Amino acid sequence: MSAIIITGASGWLGKCAVNFINSDNKYRSAKLILLSSSKKEININDQKYQVEKLLDFNVNQILDIEVAGIIHLSFLTRDKLSKVGFDKYVQTNKLITSKFAEIISFTKPKWITTVSSGAASENSGDIEINPYGNLKIQEEHRLLELARELGSNYSIGRL
Repeated sequence: MSAIIITGASGWLGKCAVNFINSDNKYRSAKLILLSSSKKEININDQKYQVEKLLDFNVNQILDIEVAGIIHLSFLTRDKLSKVGFDKYVQTNKLITSKFAEIISFTKPKWITTVSSGAASENSGDIEINPYGNLKIQEEHRLLELARELGSNYSIGRL
């Protein structure tokens, strides 16, 4: 059995991704592994799904499952910066990137898709000016290199 991992699964885009995968004939029978900022249950089209906490996720529990692909949507957006503060914002997003890279390294998926807002393309190079853009560009480069090492197809969506 193959699986699809979706990070950020409890957000609006994550729920859309779950709905899309469930409606795609190619992946309809795939096991969904849903990850988000906290452990919770979500409801999509009257179907309940368990979502695990991304930063606590233990990849050893899925080592015997072939992961076809990963859709990566987890990241603290710019609106969270004022709520958590600069240092916590940077630290949390770096942890998300590291955890996601760990999942990719262990599962060796055939394809990886990550999504960023257009703010990532406005990277000034100065993390103080645009922490979201700077961190997303860093993440994209890290994931691209990892995908190349593993021979995975890698795509970036900009919203």
